[in-house]
Amino acid sequence: MSTYDQEFDDRPPPAKGGFPLWLVLVLGGVVSLFLLCGLGAMAFLVYRRDVARQEVMAMEQEVAFERDREEAERVRRQRLEVLDEQVRSDFGKNARISPPLTRDVFRTQVAGKTPDEVTASVGKPDSTEDAIGEVRWVFENRTRDPLSVKWDRRAVVVFRNGRVAEVTFE
Repeated sequence: MSTYDQEFDDRPPPAKGGFPLWLVLVLGGVVSLFLLCGLGAMAFLVYRRDVARQEVMAMEQEVAFERDREEAERVRRQRLEVLDEQVRSDFGKNARISPPLTRDVFRTQVAGKTPDEVTASVGKPDSTEDAIGEVRWVFENRTRDPLSVKWDRRAVVVFRNGRVAEVTFE
């Protein structure tokens, strides 16, 4: 540009000593980067907290379910014991009829015993069947299913080598 052009130029002269634009852009980028990283870290922490909270709630529900199941089993056993006592008291009046037993009680009373011990424990069978290597005693209407509280038609006790080897319910 010549001196003449400088004298008649309407534009203002360039500013000297101002804040450099590149420095403003770099600082702005750094600040934006820090803000973005901070927000990302906060979002991650909130997400992890929620996941941890959900895991804790799931564990608490599992523990509560287990407690409820144990409580239900305890109540069921108590009801069966009360029912057993009621049936025993009702049948106790008539000496020739033995009270119905739950499958577990019957199985426990005969497991591994000899025929004489079984007779002493649960009474005489209603019928017997001899087969090769085993003897089957059939007890009719003496046991009941603890879940349905219905009478079993038959309880079959199988003796092998002089001892109870198997008990089935029909």
